[in-house]
Amino acid sequence: MNHLKLLVGLLFLSVLYSCQSSAPSSYKVFSENKIDEYLDQSELLGLVVWTEIAEANLSLVHVSHVCNLTIDQAKYLVVDMRELTKGAVVPRGLNQIVVLNRALQLVNQIEYGAARPLFCEGNKLYLHDSLYLHDKMMVEGRSREGNVLMFDDFGFGVFALEEDLNDKLPLSK
Repeated sequence: MNHLKLLVGLLFLSVLYSCQSSAPSSYKVFSENKIDEYLDQSELLGLVVWTEIAEANLSLVHVSHVCNLTIDQAKYLVVDMRELTKGAVVPRGLNQIVVLNRALQLVNQIEYGAARPLFCEGNKLYLHDSLYLHDKMMVEGRSREGNVLMFDDFGFGVFALEEDLNDKLPLSK
């Protein structure tokens, strides 16, 4: 009987170890060469869960790869996420723009209300509405409100500016 318990215990430990030893396969494929491509939902889900960008106490209800920024001659992935409080009667949660570097390390997280990200152009991220930046993410002496976010300092520095998007939107051409 003791041998059976020992065997079951060893089997349990080996299964537990094998589950923790590697990243999801979609993460491995992405990390090698996919920053230049757009990711599908399953790849993004695997990425934000595995890297623990998604909050454990919130329900992830939306995740999308918006575009890639080019900051200081390097590419950065821009992800749009929406998370809701679990069990809330009225939908309450967190919208955020997540910027990741080529090594898939979190560079910047920016919370927003209605200013959903639209597209990238160089180091600029164009938004649907104006956004107010908080002090912790600001480049000192630069504007803190606008419908365009401009990144520098390898994605860690960001400031806002206001631009007329009527001629820039792809649907207006």
